[in-house]
Amino acid sequence: VALLQRSRGNPAGTDLENILSNFSALAPEGYALTAIEYVAQELRLAGPTLDPPVQAQMTAELKARGLNASFSSGQWLITAGLTP
Repeated sequence: VALLQRSRGNPAGTDLENILSNFSALAPEGYALTAIEYVAQELRLAGPTLDPPVQAQMTAELKARGLNASFSSGQWLITAGLTP
């Protein structure tokens, strides 16, 4: 299915653009990333530490959108699909 989506120009849930779009829709206004790394369908974003309640809310909302997300040592780790 993913190959077909790519050949037709439709983004799959694992596309960098899709994950970044979801993240930026949830990030607080003015949140400035300092680094972006995308390897093997795993996105790492470096940026300022957010207050724990904000981090928890963003993590929950990303999960609701079908993404795994965690924040540790100033870095977000986001992957598509939920971990069982």
